[in-house]
Amino acid sequence: MTDINELKQTEAFKYFFEICKIPHGSENTGKISKYIVNFAKEKNLRYVSDEAGNVVIFKPASKGYENASPVILQGHIDMVCVKTPESTKDLEKEAVEPFVADGFVMAKDTSLGGDDGIAVSYMLALLESENLSHPALECVFTVDEEIGLIGANKLDTSILKGKTLINLDSEEEGIFTVSCAGGATVTCDFFVLKAITTAYVADIYLSGFTGGHSGSDIIFGRQNGIVAMGRILLMLSKKVKYNLVYLEGGDKDNAIPTWSRAGIAFYDANDEKKIRDIVNKVFADIKNESENTDKKMSVDVSFMSENNEVSVMTNKDTAAVITAINAIPNGVIKMSSEVKDFVVTSLNLGVMMCGNGAVSLVYSVRSSVSTEKEYLINRLEAITSCLDGRISVKGEYPGWKYNENSKIKEVFKKCYKNQTGKDALVLGIHAGLECGIFVEKINDLDAISIGPDMLNVHTVNEKLSVESALRTYELIKSVLKEFVGRKWCITISEIRILCNVCGNY
Repeated sequence: MTDINELKQTEAFKYFFEICKIPHGSENTGKISKYIVNFAKEKNLRYVSDEAGNVVIFKPASKGYENASPVILQGHIDMVCVKTPESTKDLEKEAVEPFVADGFVMAKDTSLGGDDGIAVSYMLALLESENLSHPALECVFTVDEEIGLIGANKLDTSILKGKTLINLDSEEEGIFTVSCAGGATVTCDFFVLKAITTAYVADIYLSGFTGGHSGSDIIFGRQNGIVAMGRILLMLSKKVKYNLVYLEGGDKDNAIPTWSRAGIAFYDANDEKKIRDIVNKVFADIKNESENTDKKMSVDVSFMSENNEVSVMTNKDTAAVITAINAIPNGVIKMSSEVKDFVVTSLNLGVMMCGNGAVSLVYSVRSSVSTEKEYLINRLEAITSCLDGRISVKGEYPGWKYNENSKIKEVFKKCYKNQTGKDALVLGIHAGLECGIFVEKINDLDAISIGPDMLNVHTVNEKLSVESALRTYELIKSVLKEFVGRKWCITISEIRILCNVCGNY
């Protein structure tokens, strides 16, 4: 299918393009929450909406499925809003503009929001369908997943009766996620003093880095646009006397930054050529080292031609900030010794900003091992403290441990094999999923995370595969159909084992 109007006629995409019309970045989900509530009212379905903006919609079991245990379907309603440097779109107020090309749905000059808009579309379609065979459904729409799983943390799960969770927030068809990393957002604040001086100013702008998801894409070793700026500033400090004027970069802590900007004040007009040469030399080194990951990166250096009064950071604070960007680790910290190509621990410097008398560096910290996550946070605190800064931690969320005896995993494997003739892969992911929170809150919860093929999420190059999205929707329907007449807390084979143990038949 290559036409949006044609896709709108399918169950899987019917609501997706409606969602695209509603601005719904993290912390801006009020309108989409209201849209979902109005949907429940129009369909005469019971719902619960909480103060955080989470919505849960309940649908009774279809005929013949009354004895099956309820199933929880879950996805988040916020998206990571990023745009090209040239775009003038205000994503707080304006809708994304989806289009279809080469078998993918994309958005013009912005991220698409397929993560996790396709989950929302799936659930609304399943709730609306009158021809679906299914147990009772509890569809959970959570807010602010992208900034620390906030909605899931605030949700009162006592309203849920299901013991099986199908999370719809994965991004590779045929790969079923059964464990995930825990994480936190750590902000390192370096308080700076400023003074007025007379100087020349150079503006250094880096852009065009590939970026990506700071969890699933961290393994690829892509350049971090802020760390690259730190490297340039460090090398400049060895050859030129300067003070920092401003710093900024990145959009979200959980997105590998594609850009950064720095303003430096220097005092000798003859240093202009030296600055340009050093910046271009260091940038050339970075580009050469990243020829396989960041082909489109670029640098621009511009100068204020006159000697003007400017507010600059002190020598000490300039040195502290430059040291922090370079000294604090970034990227993969530890790989698994047991699972090939699996990241255990990492961190991503996602945002750099100035304000309120401080330069702030915002990191997304992740680990499948809670003690390693704690140690990494302590490392950030130690380095930051040595430079007279302080850290704050928010949005902590738990990891999700692999359940070897998961029944929903086996159902998905069977249905996927029937649908495609292929064997699915069952893996863990180095990213935060709301499954960890639900598993922690609901005793004996059996969970899995699935989704269609999506590429370059959290970037302006985000793509959602049309055919994969259509197949995944059909897979979910076939899995729900498998629940007929079953209470998934125990199987017939397990009953036989218990009876043998007890001596009764």
